[in-house]
Amino acid sequence: VDLSHSGVIRSALSFSFSEERNLSMRLGEPEKYLYEPGSSVLKSGAFKLIGKKFNLTKLESNTHLYTSLNLVADFPGKIFLIEWLNPDRKKINELIPKGQVNVISRNYPLTPDEIKKKWHLRDGGEKFLIGFSSLKKKNLAICSWVRDT
Repeated sequence: VDLSHSGVIRSALSFSFSEERNLSMRLGEPEKYLYEPGSSVLKSGAFKLIGKKFNLTKLESNTHLYTSLNLVADFPGKIFLIEWLNPDRKKINELIPKGQVNVISRNYPLTPDEIKKKWHLRDGGEKFLIGFSSLKKKNLAICSWVRDT
């Protein structure tokens, strides 16, 4: 169960561990949107079920991020729009005003602090730089925030 600050149920998910274990999950490369499940989903371990329920593609079995071409607005977690995938330094400087960005790292070889140091960035701003692994490679995506639960 995911609760709002006022205690209202925003979403609920029920499953058995055998159901999760027996599901297959579609894996693939990043599309237009990235989805990061809320903490209730992550802590429950419903990694395949959440992808199946919302018809999403998981980026890699140990990367708990999902993707889709079309927006799934009722997803229980954060939703990001990918603006640029694997930018070079020039594109990062162009798309991230004043070098301020919110950095997230999921199954990526660098921590958020290491990413900020390598690319000469600092916390803040409205953009997100998300490092993650997909089936084929390690990725960095410049994203804008669509919605948070």
